[in-house]
Amino acid sequence: MKKRGLILTSLSLLIGALAVTGATSLAAFESSKREIKIVGTNGMHGSTIFLSAGVWEDDVEASFHLFSWADGKETIWLSPVGKATENGYYIFELDTKNYTNIIFARMDPAHNAKSDFDQNTNYLWNKTADLTFDASKRLYKITGWGAYGQKVSVGEWAVYNDN
Repeated sequence: MKKRGLILTSLSLLIGALAVTGATSLAAFESSKREIKIVGTNGMHGSTIFLSAGVWEDDVEASFHLFSWADGKETIWLSPVGKATENGYYIFELDTKNYTNIIFARMDPAHNAKSDFDQNTNYLWNKTADLTFDASKRLYKITGWGAYGQKVSVGEWAVYNDN
């Protein structure tokens, strides 16, 4: 009986050690995933781009997205990675080495997949014109609704201050 108890105790200790090692490895893995995030203009190939939703912000039920494309590359569809609490800007991370063509979109939050980004659906509420990313101006400000009956809103690039 002593031998069986010793084996069970040893087995419990081994399982506990494996669980702790596994948890530590998982935590290290989770931490390393955050480290490869492209942040700021100092990122290897990317930039953080900010959207000031302006008049779009009047509708709290909307979702905001960034659509980007490049010749010879697949189009990409991004949701914000967050919203800055100090200024309310939506934050997007984009591989600006390969993608510089951008459209921001304001959409129905229940139908906001890339496949719903179509001028002819009711899911796309508003969008910007085709924009070109400028690394010296990482903030895009929506300044107006645009022409009546059109889904294209107006805006402008501005310098983003990290302070």
